[in-house]
Amino acid sequence: MTMNTPEQEIAASQEQLQALQTAIRDLRREIESLREQARSGEEVNETAASKALGKASGMVATCVKVETYLNAVSYTHLRA
Repeated sequence: MTMNTPEQEIAASQEQLQALQTAIRDLRREIESLREQARSGEEVNETAASKALGKASGMVATCVKVETYLNAVSYTHLRA
């Protein structure tokens, strides 16, 4: 197993956070669009709504994984 330098860990963490922020932003826009359709009385596509809810559930799981990873990295560097 190769040890990464703190700088490499920081770079990897920044990449993960940026990717996660982009995914959350995109999902938020999708959900807001569905909400506006419902508010305006438009028919909401059930498939699109179900997909968005599935994505939200998956996003929560991904956030937990990233949080666990970041905590592990922080803990490792604090011990060093």
